Amino acid sequence: MKATRINHVSVRALDLEASVAFYTELFGATPIATPNFGGRLAWLQLGESQIHIFERGEGWDRDAHFAVEVDDFEAIYRKAEPMGVFDTKGNWGHHIFSLASGVVQLYVRDPASNLIEVVFHSIDDLPADIAAVVQSRAAQHPQTEESARATFFTK
Repeated sequence: MKATRINHVSVRALDLEASVAFYTELFGATPIATPNFGGRLAWLQLGESQIHIFERGEGWDRDAHFAVEVDDFEAIYRKAEPMGVFDTKGNWGHHIFSLASGVVQLYVRDPASNLIEVVFHSIDDLPADIAAVVQSRAAQHPQTEESARATFFTK
């Protein structure tokens, strides 16, 4: 079991359009399909990684995080569970989700309470007991045809 790379970094924006313009103009990032999480956000492709921008007010940083891509999700999940690090009360009130495209998101907190997202290719590859606790983002927030294509994986 190992992490394969940093998948994305999420940052806060006071003005979503200004932040998107900043990352696209300065770094050449490209807007990509973005899921509906119930708020204003934009996903940008930057090389093999992504930048996720959440529009939030001053002092709002609870969505700031980085995401680690893993090749053995089950091993990470089984290690994190007894450690008590699942983010069950934080941002979304639950710790594990799937996007409409089938990719999986697991949220954990480090000892300093920094948010870390663990991403995996497919809910279909999870053991039944883990898949049973996954909540669907699409069930919570209706997706457009474009937002339903959103994925963390560009290869």
